Amino acid sequence: MIVLGLFIISHNHLLNNEFNISAYLIGLTILLLSLLLYLKYFSLIDFHLTLYLLVTIFSQFFYMLRFGIIQAGFVEAIIIYIIVPCVFYGIYKIMLKTPDIAVFSLKFISLMSIISFVGSILYILSHLNISDLFPETFKLEITQTGEDIQIKNTSFYGNSLTVGGLALVQAMSSIYLYIKTNKNIFLIFLMLAVLVCLLSLARRSMVPLCLLLVIFQFYLPYKQRIISSAVLLTIFLCGIIMFHEEFLSILTRLVSSFDLTDPTSGNESRIRFMKKGVEIIATEPFGVGLANLSSLGKGWKDLVYGAPVGFLTVVESGYLVFIGEIGIIGCFILLPSFVIFLKKLSSYSVYLVILPIALETIMGLSIYSLLILSLLLCTLASIEAIENRNFKLNKS
Repeated sequence: MIVLGLFIISHNHLLNNEFNISAYLIGLTILLLSLLLYLKYFSLIDFHLTLYLLVTIFSQFFYMLRFGIIQAGFVEAIIIYIIVPCVFYGIYKIMLKTPDIAVFSLKFISLMSIISFVGSILYILSHLNISDLFPETFKLEITQTGEDIQIKNTSFYGNSLTVGGLALVQAMSSIYLYIKTNKNIFLIFLMLAVLVCLLSLARRSMVPLCLLLVIFQFYLPYKQRIISSAVLLTIFLCGIIMFHEEFLSILTRLVSSFDLTDPTSGNESRIRFMKKGVEIIATEPFGVGLANLSSLGKGWKDLVYGAPVGFLTVVESGYLVFIGEIGIIGCFILLPSFVIFLKKLSSYSVYLVILPIALETIMGLSIYSLLILSLLLCTLASIEAIENRNFKLNKS
């Protein structure tokens, strides 16, 4: 049921556009039902999770008392801030009792790279007028890097940023499974996830993916590290020779992540919005209400042409969104719990999950996507359950 719920959530865009099915609602319902089957495992709720929930709920109630309104995106924010963390805390408790579920979940997330890759190929074929499959799903998304107009691949998911974040999580699962099992199939899934991320041209995911691949090298034995480096170098050179323009387009997009002067890079406007976020945090120590610093529950037309209730701005950084919406006072209360949480994590979770997503969150909002947050927390919960139980994965 856990995997079924994740699968349905993962394909919300496809199911909603082609079949008018609200996959998020169905997927979350299935995940909640899976928890009901294991209520016997929840005799005690973690203190730090309880504290987080109390601080989050208090900040929202305080906002509603001050302004007397329920802001746009309130329901979506409750799902992201409260329901999803509680669901995956429960799933983690289930996995501790039954580590096989953790292994199966990781394999499913890794295997999903095949679906993402197929979606990326169909997207390309659709815009080459070779295929007319799922026309509502494969709508064109473009971006500008310097003087170049580039097509961003959205696969089945309707948004290149979602594709990039999803591929990043799939790469995390694939790397962990390869380290633990030494099965080459997970290297194949890793390569597919890398290709999907690169085709998406989502810089917020491409940069942490590069960090993740570097970290991966240090988990390999010396000989494998040399072979892996040689293979990557060969792929790099072959890419330049065989697909010069495409490869150069991806490389240009990646390098533009660090260009803070070119107005076409988008970084200048992001920094401007981030400065606005810092100002809001300084002037609103108790927070500005959930979803008021992000696009949660608001379409692009609402953001461009409308005036969503309570909405202030999109501050372009997951850290600033969280601190600004919860409030800096609430975040100080939660800081000790956060430090304790990090100290309890295994090295695999810290280096393969936390570090890459921490880098992405500096100028990214992946953790505010229901799809990416769900798969990310499932990956983290699965790795922790396996490591805490010292569960041995089959290497045969």
